[in-house]
Amino acid sequence: MSSPRRRFSRAGRAVPPDLAALVVVVAVTWLTIPFALSPGNPLVVPIAVIFVLVAPGYAIVSALFPARRAAETSEGHRLDVRGLDFPERLALGVGTSVVVAPFVAFALRTTVVGIDRTPVLVVLGALTLAATAVAAVRWRALPPGLRYQFTVAPLRASTMADRLLVVVVAVAVVVAVSSVGYATTTARGGEDITEFYVLAVQDDGSLLADNYPSSLTLGEPARLYVGLDNHRGTDTTYTVVAVAQQVDLDTGEVLRQEEFQRYTTTVADGDAWGVRHEFTPAWTGVNVRVAYLLYVDRVPTAVSQAAADDSVHLWMDVLDPLDGPVPGLGTAAGGTTAAGTTRLPADPATDGTATNETATAAGSAEP
Repeated sequence: MSSPRRRFSRAGRAVPPDLAALVVVVAVTWLTIPFALSPGNPLVVPIAVIFVLVAPGYAIVSALFPARRAAETSEGHRLDVRGLDFPERLALGVGTSVVVAPFVAFALRTTVVGIDRTPVLVVLGALTLAATAVAAVRWRALPPGLRYQFTVAPLRASTMADRLLVVVVAVAVVVAVSSVGYATTTARGGEDITEFYVLAVQDDGSLLADNYPSSLTLGEPARLYVGLDNHRGTDTTYTVVAVAQQVDLDTGEVLRQEEFQRYTTTVADGDAWGVRHEFTPAWTGVNVRVAYLLYVDRVPTAVSQAAADDSVHLWMDVLDPLDGPVPGLGTAAGGTTAAGTTRLPADPATDGTATNETATAAGSAEP
C-alpha cells in the first residue's frame, strides 16, 4: 500500500502544480465577473489585474518550454535542456501577458462585442486554458527526468540573479495592481463632472458648435440647443435657467437681466439630456449676453452666474428693425465646458421647443 506522500508525488507528476494553478486562477477570475458589474467590490480589480498580467503569458511560455533548464543523467552528468526554470518562466510570462492582452483587446474592438471587461476576461481565460492544455500535453510527452516541476526547493537553491529576477517581477506586479486599484477607486471622483454646452441649430435642423447667431433684429428668434451629460456617478437633478443680460463691458456689471426659460430634469449617471428652444430678444443693444445657468439640486432665489454651479453664454447684437446690421461676436463661452469642445448629440429630438416666456419644463431627453 502506497503512502500518502507517494500518491501526492504521482499526482504531481500527472499534472504540473503550476498548470493546475492556472486553471484555478481562470476559474476564480471568471467567478468574479458578475461581481464586477456592481460597485463596492475592491477585490475584483486586483484579481483581474493579476490574471491579465500573469496567467495568459505564463501558460503560453509553459506550452513553448515544457522542460526544465537542466537535468542529470543516470551517470550523474549534468544535461543542458532547452527549458526554463521558474524565475525565467515568471518573467517571460509577465512580458508575454503584457503583449498578448492588448492584441486581444484590439481584436475584440473590431467585432460587435467591443472592448469591455467581461469579454476581455473571457477571451483571455479561454486562451489561458487552451495554452495550459497544450503545455500539459507537451509536458507529459517528455521523459520524467526532463519535465519541469515547480517546487520550493529550487527557489532556495537558485542563484542570486534568479532570486533578484523573481523579486523584481513580483514588485512590478504588485505596483501594477496597486496602481490600477488606486485608479479604479479614485476614477469616479475624478469623473464627478457635468458636461454643459449650448449649440446652434442650423437651417437644416442639425446642431453645430459653431455658427452661433450673432446679430438679430428685435423680435427675431434665435434657434438654440442646450444640453448636458451627467458623469457624477449618481442620478442628479439639474435646473437650467436661461437669461438675457445687458452687461457693462467695462466693469462686467449686469445692468439688466430677464429670465426667458427654465428647465428642471433628473438625469441618470452616464446619460445625456438636451432640448431645442428659441430665444427672442426683448430689447435692443450691442453685446447682449445670453447665459445658461446650471444648478445642481437647488436653485437660489436670485439667479446669477456667480451662484451657478456652471454656466455657458454667448453674445448677440440685437438691432432695431430700422437700423442697419452691426457685426456681433457670435461666439460661445462658458465655465468648465466650452460649447465648442463637447461632443454633438446624435439626432436630437425636435420637440420640446420653448417660447420666449418664462416657464418650467422637463425638456426632451436626447437619445
